[in-house]
Order: sequence, then structure tokens, then C-alpha cells
Amino acid sequence: NLGNAYGDLGDHAKKRDMMERALAINERTYGRDHANVATTLTNLGNAYGDLGDHAKARDVLERALAINERTYGRDHPEVAITLSNLGNAYYSLRDYAKQRDILERALAIQERAYGRDHAQVALTLGSLGNAYYMLKDYAKQRDILERALAIQERAYGRDHVKVATTLGSLGLAYGALGDAAKKREYITRTVKIFEGAY
Repeated sequence: NLGNAYGDLGDHAKKRDMMERALAINERTYGRDHANVATTLTNLGNAYGDLGDHAKARDVLERALAINERTYGRDHPEVAITLSNLGNAYYSLRDYAKQRDILERALAIQERAYGRDHAQVALTLGSLGNAYYMLKDYAKQRDILERALAIQERAYGRDHVKVATTLGSLGLAYGALGDAAKKREYITRTVKIFEGAY
């Protein structure tokens, strides 16, 4: 908890140090393959990612994923959380196909666990849209982000910053597809929300 607090304050090196210490304690207390170890590894992986060491983040998160799969099974929401974080690591490593595959798996788990219209599903859809953008599949990105937008507007309202972020990404998709008017519409709406919020 202290490590996460440091992370929230922007001190990612201190977060990493706290998580490394917590990991050593958890491994001694519970063994190397306990669910508590996986939780600490996930937090540690995120700390490495925040510090720009994305290869280390990937390696730590892969270990957390293996533990969670053994503990909960391959289709548990805890596994989906780790998959989402691992997808972020692969994005940072510019392995967008791997990111897409991992996030597709996380999405399927979340849809079964929470339903197709849950806010967590929308969050994963947003990350998945980014993967498709980087893979230059702009039509797929647009379709995924339109779905995410509908969920977010229902969950948060039309003027929430999470909605604005999705609108901005959608604007990029429409621009890449050659629809400049639709791009302008989405980007203008994004700016309006951000100006109201900030």
C-alpha cells in the first residue's frame, strides 16, 4: 500500500523499492507462487513500466500472470487484470500484435465476468483500440472505440474526461479513414470536455 501511495505521488522509484521489499517478504512468507506474490508482482511490474523499464515490466508481469493462472484458472477476472497490465507493457515495447492478442483475451474474460456493457470492459476496449491503431487497422479501431464510447457515456455521462479520451482516439481513427469532418467533430468535443474539466 505504501508503494502504491508513492506511485500515486509520482515517485515511481520509491514505489519500485517498496514493491521489491514487499515481494521479498511475501515470497518468504507465502512461497514464490502465492496469489499475494502475484499481486505484488503486478504492482512492481507497473512501477517498472512507469520508470521506463518496459522489458523488466513485461518479465515481472509474465511471472504474475503464470501465478494467477495457476491460482485462479485461465478465465478469472484477476487474470484479466494482469493481462491488461501486460498488454500495456507490450504496447510500450512496440509489440502491438502481442498487445492486441493479450487484450482480446482479457476482454473475453471481462465480458464473461462483468457483462458486455461494464465500465471495465470499456477501459480494455480503449486500450485494444490503441493496439489496432498502431497496427493500422483503423476500421477495427473505430468499431471498438464506438462501442467503448457508448459504454462510457452510459456509465459516466457525455461530458466525463474518460469519454473525452475515447473521443480523441476516435477522432484519430476517423481521420485515418479519411473522414475529416467526423475527426473534427470528435476532436472538438474532446477539447470542450477537457476545457470544462481542467
